[in-house]
Amino acid sequence: MDHDYIAEQHLVDRYLMNRLPEDEARRFEEHYVSCRQCLDQLELAEKFQRGLRRAACEDAARVAAAARLGLLARLARAPRAMLATLALLVALLPAALLLREARRLGRELERAEAAVAELERRRAEAPAAEDPRLAAERRRLEEELARAESERRDLAARLEGLLRPQINTAIFALSPERGAPLSGPPSHVVRLGDEPEWIVLALELAAPEDDVYRVVLLRGEDEVWRRDGLAPDPRGDLVLSLHSSQLTAGDYLLRVEPPRRGAPPVAHFAFRVVTGG
Repeated sequence: MDHDYIAEQHLVDRYLMNRLPEDEARRFEEHYVSCRQCLDQLELAEKFQRGLRRAACEDAARVAAAARLGLLARLARAPRAMLATLALLVALLPAALLLREARRLGRELERAEAAVAELERRRAEAPAAEDPRLAAERRRLEEELARAESERRDLAARLEGLLRPQINTAIFALSPERGAPLSGPPSHVVRLGDEPEWIVLALELAAPEDDVYRVVLLRGEDEVWRRDGLAPDPRGDLVLSLHSSQLTAGDYLLRVEPPRRGAPPVAHFAFRVVTGG
């Protein structure tokens, strides 16, 4: 199963509407679990469909889904209304947004639990003899077991926090830099609380020309995060989710690039992270 076939057969939309035969749905699931581009498309399509359903329910007697989209597009031109619109869309972000991170932590947790079990087995088999070498090996195994058990508990706690329902997700709408990137202090401030949390960055693109973009997050010369294959939403904005654990206090630059190699960036977004409330 390749991307040309997925696009021609409209598999993303048909999968979300439960209109795929069971065998084809299974093959598509096996593909998208390891495909970042398809996961991003699923996230965007599901978010978009849920937004349509919510809008239709709120005003179904008067407004068709297409008219609702037009209304949202017009409202989004005003900064305050844009934030309200983003709040609606972000509130409907599907669980798939966190699915990849949950899978990764789940795999790490499984490996940590397997390491703990193996170390416990080896410690139980180590003879309790007076031989100094055997005693040193037993102590080493006990230290490794303690470290592995600590890592297992930490991973379990992180996974539990990740799967906890996300409430009042912080949304930050960013406008592109008009001059040279970071030629002065950033005009946007992202305030993070004391507890790790997911945040949403909404990047305003002026008349996007490409279907997908690459986004790179920089702190100075260091690359912090990158994501390929991101598609603008119906209003032409890129909506990103980031975990606050990836950010520390300081100045950052988001660079939006077209998919073509060597092409210049289409926009830069600068912001300052402030922590502790």
